Amino acid sequence: MRFEDERYIRVYTRDSMTVLMLSWQARAVLWETFRKVDRAGIIDLGEDGIDGLAAMIRIPVQVVKEALDELTKRKVLELRADGLLVAPRFVEAQEAKASDRAIQK
Repeated sequence: MRFEDERYIRVYTRDSMTVLMLSWQARAVLWETFRKVDRAGIIDLGEDGIDGLAAMIRIPVQVVKEALDELTKRKVLELRADGLLVAPRFVEAQEAKASDRAIQK
């Protein structure tokens, strides 16, 4: 693999309380979904909906349904009526600059 040609996402090493409260299934769906969203943090699920997401991230539909319930309840992801799945803070997380304090370490 030529890493210099690949797009990547940030996954932070410190867990927020929200992440700590998620089941392992919800975390698996979240990280795999993050790998598939566009740069704006959106996936257009269209007519396929959750079944399409399950196929896209290669996780069984029932696991994805339960995980999405959890993720939407905690507002980590939003499933909109127009078929869009949105990660509301994705752009913020991807574009954050390290603070001077973090750089010093």
